Amino acid sequence: MDSQDGPDEGTDVTTEFQHELKSLILDAFTNGAELEGTWEVTVPVEAAPDWTIEISKTSAAETASYDPDYITD
Repeated sequence: MDSQDGPDEGTDVTTEFQHELKSLILDAFTNGAELEGTWEVTVPVEAAPDWTIEISKTSAAETASYDPDYITD
């Protein structure tokens, strides 16, 4: 974040990035794209870093199986 940025500007940009990423993943998934894997993103700007992105799915069934009423000692 640049020193001239406001205190919330970085947070707003991060929130927007997360929203756009979530939308991109949902759209790609619903259109049948293969999402899981490691993606190498090389940017054409010399001063900017390249990125490695890993995508793996989690199952909603795994989190849905948690039922605190059935915990035994």
